[in-house]
Amino acid sequence: MLTQSEFFIASVHHSIRWPETEPPARGGHLVLVTALNSGVIRFHNPSGHEAATRENVELPLETFDRFFAGRGIAIDADDRKVNGDPAVDRSHASACR
Repeated sequence: MLTQSEFFIASVHHSIRWPETEPPARGGHLVLVTALNSGVIRFHNPSGHEAATRENVELPLETFDRFFAGRGIAIDADDRKVNGDPAVDRSHASACR
């Protein structure tokens, strides 16, 4: 599901800002996944306590998976027309579980 969309809002545990820790649970906090390449995931975490944990955060996928609840929202921005009107911006979003 992470590789099938342009963007993905993932449910992770909020302690992802400290990736060296073991989270007590998964999910409950949202981050915007922007890329997945060669086993490394990049995301934005609006509540990161410093720039390194807030913008363009990169983690190995296996580290991210410890925090990831396995659910989120896939966002595709390819079709931006509503009723044939390109001036209206509409992204396709679908819940994934």
